Amino acid sequence: MKKRIILIAIMILCSVSGFSQITNISVLNESDSNGVLTHINSYYTIRGVVTTINLDPGRLQFYVQDATGGILLDKAASSGWYTSKNLAVGSDVTIYGQLIQYTGSGMPELTPTAESDITKNGTAALPTPQTITISDLGDGDHFALRGKLVRLLNVYKSTAVVDTWPTSGNNANNFIIAVGSVSATPTGIMRIDKDTDVDDNPEPTWPKDVTAIYIQYDASSPYTSTYELTPRAISDFIAVTPVRDWAFY
Repeated sequence: MKKRIILIAIMILCSVSGFSQITNISVLNESDSNGVLTHINSYYTIRGVVTTINLDPGRLQFYVQDATGGILLDKAASSGWYTSKNLAVGSDVTIYGQLIQYTGSGMPELTPTAESDITKNGTAALPTPQTITISDLGDGDHFALRGKLVRLLNVYKSTAVVDTWPTSGNNANNFIIAVGSVSATPTGIMRIDKDTDVDDNPEPTWPKDVTAIYIQYDASSPYTSTYELTPRAISDFIAVTPVRDWAFY
């Protein structure tokens, strides 16, 4: 009888410690050569910093990043949790949920089951955006960048226009950008989300250095294309830092 009680106690302890063990977000982004998540449908506890507002009034949808990677938090019909948990950009959070892959985009998502799966620990410094190149928006194995805060320098609106700058209350899903000049190639896609304040402001005077979340919108596997930038706010468009040519000094 004592052995049975001890065994049950060990099983409970293992279950509790497994729930509380923090996993690096980079593990959740691990993928095969087709961009399909290695650990899909597994449950994880992560801890990181909130990098966006809630991006959908109809659901819980925001990004979290730790020192290793970033991920989208998503839960249908639960947008109120962002407010009830007093979350904001810069919140330090611990979240338990199931790792899924949205089949309409290829993006990894962590889905909490209940509001109690989200704990706000306080506040923390935002991660420094990782500087990328326009080539990082092309086809290929860029899986580790999904969900991260990144920065692209010397950005122009490309002459290969698909969407124009959106009016207030509208998205722009295919705003084409280039680096260095309006006609430079390759080009990339910027998605402007109407739930931010970007669409409520006039189009910037180009060029700009742009901070954004690195996302993917690949409709089907293999998830190896259609990488995009989505700015979080109009303040993510900043003046280009001039490069000083030391040869003249």
